[in-house]
Amino acid sequence: MDDPIVKALQYVADESPQGVAVLHLPQAQGGEREFDGKQIRFIADEIANRYWHADHKEVEECRSRFPEFAAAYTEFDELITVVDNDIARFRKLAASLERSQ
Repeated sequence: MDDPIVKALQYVADESPQGVAVLHLPQAQGGEREFDGKQIRFIADEIANRYWHADHKEVEECRSRFPEFAAAYTEFDELITVVDNDIARFRKLAASLERSQ
């Protein structure tokens, strides 16, 4: 959640840019730059790969094996949902940009 690229994508993901999205990145990562849909898709895929996480099924298996940690598994499962939703929003943005070119 502290990744500046994730934050920049979260900021523009709900907008409807045409052709390109402007990401306001920190200067150390290139500053403000334009990205097209293909580049946004690549970034979303890299984020998904870099921050790999368990899926809901795996969490449920752990919760059933270790019920004493059910509350922790519930919180982790909710975090997975947030991350999955963000990745889906980023991919939707990429698809929208690709269609508008």
